[in-house]
Amino acid sequence: MNRRIMYLNDRKGRHQGCVALTVDRDGGKVAFQLSAINPMDSFKKEVARAIASGRLLERPNFVTVSPTASNHEIAQAVVGAIAVSHEFPTRCVRSARLWLKNNDRPSQEQE
Repeated sequence: MNRRIMYLNDRKGRHQGCVALTVDRDGGKVAFQLSAINPMDSFKKEVARAIASGRLLERPNFVTVSPTASNHEIAQAVVGAIAVSHEFPTRCVRSARLWLKNNDRPSQEQE
């Protein structure tokens, strides 16, 4: 399992959060966790990655994916879980919803 990083942006393209995730393809599980920017601070990728990665180790959230899921499908599952969560800051939830809207594409099965 390797760690992956993705960023959530607002409508103006400003980073709002950093998502750290690991994929267990054999088990079909993705562990993820998020760090959110404090609106009073400037966003620093290295700090955001460190916080999200630390939270991933301490208290991960999980989503289930198909063992054959593409990277895009994995990202959709993780961001989809953030978009409906009450655990994460509202600005990250909004950014997750925006990501889903902007990255909506049919799956391989529907083509």
